[in-house]
Amino acid sequence: MVRFFKIISFLIGSFPLMSQHWQGSVKWIYGQETIHSWDNPSMIKIQKLKDTLIENKSCGVYAERFYHIANGKLDSSQFVSTHILCYLNNQVTLYDTKSKEFKILYDFNLTKMDTLSSYCLEDKNYTQTVIDSIGFINISGSIRKIQFVRTTGSLSCRMDGINIEGIGNNRYLFPRPDFVDPPPGGFLRCFEGDGFTYSIDSSSCNILSNSIEVHSNPVTIYPNPSNGVFNLVGGPFYKITVYNPCGIELKSKIENNAIDLTNFQAGTYLIRFQNKNSIYIRKLVILLNNK
Repeated sequence: MVRFFKIISFLIGSFPLMSQHWQGSVKWIYGQETIHSWDNPSMIKIQKLKDTLIENKSCGVYAERFYHIANGKLDSSQFVSTHILCYLNNQVTLYDTKSKEFKILYDFNLTKMDTLSSYCLEDKNYTQTVIDSIGFINISGSIRKIQFVRTTGSLSCRMDGINIEGIGNNRYLFPRPDFVDPPPGGFLRCFEGDGFTYSIDSSSCNILSNSIEVHSNPVTIYPNPSNGVFNLVGGPFYKITVYNPCGIELKSKIENNAIDLTNFQAGTYLIRFQNKNSIYIRKLVILLNNK
C-alpha cells in the first residue's frame, strides 16, 4: 500500500514536467491600444511558422505582424518580427540568437507571492513581476492555471494582468515597454492552439482573414483614473465583477451604466464584464479615497 501511494505521488508530481503546449499550429491575436478612441482599430498577430530543435529542446519559430483596419479593409505591415520560443516543463523561454541563451518569459510553476523575472525584448533586461494570486480557468474542458501579476520597481518594461497557462499574458505575449506610446499590445482577442480556441467573441479568431467590422474599444470606461465613479460604454452586460489585485471579488454598486467605487481605497482594481458571447477584463485606477 505504501509503495502504491509513492507511485501515485510520483505521477502527480510529474504532471507539470510532462505537460507540453504549443505543439502544431499556434496563433495569438491581440488588440493594439490606440492613443485616441477614434483611431482606426489595429491588431497584432503572432503565429507559429515552423518547429525547430535547439540544443535538444523542441522550440518553434513565430512571426509577429501588425495589422491596421480602415473602412472594412485590412492592411498589414511589411515589417515582420520573428521569435524563437520554447515551451517545456511549464516554462516559456525565448531563444536569443545573439547571445545563444534561453531567456525566461513565463514560469507557471511559480505560485502566490513568487517573483517572475521575465525577459524584455526592447531593453534586453529582465522585468520583475510579482504573482499576487493564482487561480484556475476551464478552457474547452482543460483546466489551466492563471497567475494575477503586477510589475514591481521602476523598470522600462512591464508585464501586468493575467498569465494563462498554455497561452501567456492577456495583454501581450511579451513584457510591454513603458517608453513606447502606446506600447505594443492591448488585450488578447484570440488564441488557437493545442486543440482548443480561447476568444472574446465568435469572430475574433477570423478577424484578420475576413472583412468584418471591428470596434477598437468594445468596452470603454471613463474617466479612468477617477475618484471612484466610472461610466461604462459597450453594454449591455449581464454580469460585472470587480476584483482587487489579489483576485478577490469585491462588492460594487452598478446603476445606469455607472459603477460607484467611492468606498474603495485608492489603488488599482480589475473589472470583468460578461455578456452573451464575450468576456472583457479592464483595469480601474482610483486616485482618491472620498472617505
